[in-house]
Amino acid sequence: MQKLSVASVLIAAVAFSVPARAADMPPIPMAPIPIALPFDWEGFYVGAHTGTASDNVSFTQTNVSWFGLPPHGTGTTSVNTGESSTLHATNVIGGVQAGYNWVLPGPYLFGLEADISGTDISSTALTSPPGDPTAVAQWNDKVNTFGTVRARLGYIAGPWLFYATGGFGWEYDKFTRTQISSLTTVTGPPPVLIIDPNALQGGAAVTASHLRAGWTVGAGAEWAFARTWTVKLEYLHIDTQSELLSSGRFNFAVGPPIFQSSSTVTAQTSNLLFDTVRVGINHTFN
Repeated sequence: MQKLSVASVLIAAVAFSVPARAADMPPIPMAPIPIALPFDWEGFYVGAHTGTASDNVSFTQTNVSWFGLPPHGTGTTSVNTGESSTLHATNVIGGVQAGYNWVLPGPYLFGLEADISGTDISSTALTSPPGDPTAVAQWNDKVNTFGTVRARLGYIAGPWLFYATGGFGWEYDKFTRTQISSLTTVTGPPPVLIIDPNALQGGAAVTASHLRAGWTVGAGAEWAFARTWTVKLEYLHIDTQSELLSSGRFNFAVGPPIFQSSSTVTAQTSNLLFDTVRVGINHTFN
């Protein structure tokens, strides 16, 4: 009985001493629990993009004129040949963009973005006046640079942004007409000028470079895959203004007596249409 009492006293002493020792021990450090914060869409960003673009432009030749024709150097001709065609081509593009976003009340966003792209889109067509297959003209349109300045209105869904966009669009192109073949020539002696009133002299080239202004509209989706990085897929349609190709060229000195005969050509182009699909990456500074 005495041994049992001693054992009971020892057990009780140990039981009461354990809480006391635990209270004297330093706290066990615990790793912080990470908290996933939503992506902050507001702020400035810069980025780059690549993709494809297609252009489409039609034209109509409205006039070919000759001046200073023999025998007295006062003869003239003027013909509306009605030649027309459509130019179309597709190529890769690459460029940069920068913008700023404002997050609106609710899951909405408003932003402004400007971009510029480089490319090498070149399209060619051949035409001849009706009934005159020997007068062949080559038409070429080449686009090297285009860009936009746009507003974006979007809906935020977590790391995703879905948006519509629209604003100002522009492109820089070079439009060239080259007379591939023509019956216009000088024979002799004595020198005699034979012209084809439907065409310039063979080899004559007329070029006009234009900065065309217009409008653009499109849509896209953007995904935030890291704290300061996003990727996007975007479609844009760009519609720029029509232009007039009108130029003269010194042609022949015929004589004696000397007559400086010259020719001019006039053509009207339609609005130049652009469609582009591109992927981009942005770095945010928020």
